[in-house]
Amino acid sequence: MKLSCPIPPLVGLSGGIGSGKSTVARFFSEHGIPTLDADAVYHDLLAADPELATGIAALFGPGVLDGAGRVDRPALRRHLAAHPEGFGPLEALAHPRVMAEVARRAALCRTCAAFVLVEVPLLFEAGLEGGFAATVYVTAPLDERFARVHAQRGLPRADFDAIVRRQVDPATAAARADVVLPNVGAPDDLDRAVRETLAKITATLARRATT
Repeated sequence: MKLSCPIPPLVGLSGGIGSGKSTVARFFSEHGIPTLDADAVYHDLLAADPELATGIAALFGPGVLDGAGRVDRPALRRHLAAHPEGFGPLEALAHPRVMAEVARRAALCRTCAAFVLVEVPLLFEAGLEGGFAATVYVTAPLDERFARVHAQRGLPRADFDAIVRRQVDPATAAARADVVLPNVGAPDDLDRAVRETLAKITATLARRATT
């Protein structure tokens, strides 16, 4: 007989650039926790949501759209690089749509796992904690974060530092998170930290469900 599972609670996962959020999410997945990537959802919406495209064009002009009226992501990136003050309005426009789509996809999971993990790069910057049953913040030394991003993307240090300045201070985010997950050492160390965090989050959700 097939089990009927409830809609799972959402747990937000965040961390600064290069902290290893995606690797942490993969480890959670290997331990049976379904995962969603808010960035991937956002990119899907950029490609397929005409109302979002219209709103972005209203903010930044028709030059950020392609000939078919869809968001031209390279053009949008160039505009934001030249006008970084546009990040705030863009996030205010996009985040509610992204979170609604994340919730819709999580509801389709109908998993009997303890929760669905959602990777949200700007979770604390955007004040999205209220949309999650619990939150996890990944930490790592700054130089290790830069080395990781530089190796993966070739990102120059000046560009990396500019992104870091736009993100919430790690100590502030860690204080706001339910669980802090340090990403230091070898893969076995990270896997151990993920398993410990999984136990902590499961206990936190169970406790909150009874209060």
